[in-house]
Order: sequence, then structure tokens, then C-alpha cells
Amino acid sequence: MVLNVGVVRSLPRAMTSDEATNETVTMVEQRRRALNKLRDVRKSGKCPKKSAAWIKRKKDLARRRGKDVAHDSKFTGRSRGPRF
Repeated sequence: MVLNVGVVRSLPRAMTSDEATNETVTMVEQRRRALNKLRDVRKSGKCPKKSAAWIKRKKDLARRRGKDVAHDSKFTGRSRGPRF
């Protein structure tokens, strides 16, 4: 139900079955791109950014350079839970 008050505006177009299939194809393409990106990361041998392995590697590099770095714990690289 659409209620228009004041200025007359054009109504949005109804979604047809063709558009619904296009969205599904788009989701499939997005998933394919994500999987390809993950595969490329695995092939290159680098850790994905912001992962626990990436953080540990970065800390080791900083230690070798002589910088003060917080110690590694079991919580290093873990994501925080949702907030209210």
C-alpha cells in the first residue's frame, strides 16, 4: 500500500521475474569472485589481512626491528563479540 501526500511522484516499478533472476545471478557472481580471491590468496602464500596469522607475522616483524610489542596471547587476532 502506498500513500502519497502532497507532491505527486512517480511510483516505483514492480519487480518482475526477470529482475529476480538477475539478482540471483549477481549473488552467484559475487560468491564466485570471493572464492577466486580466496584461492588467489592461498596461491600467493600470503596471509589474509587482519587474520590472526597476519597479526602474528606483523608482531614478529616489529620485534625483529626492535620495537616494543604486546605479548601474544590466546586472544590475539580474535574478533570481539557483538555489542548491544
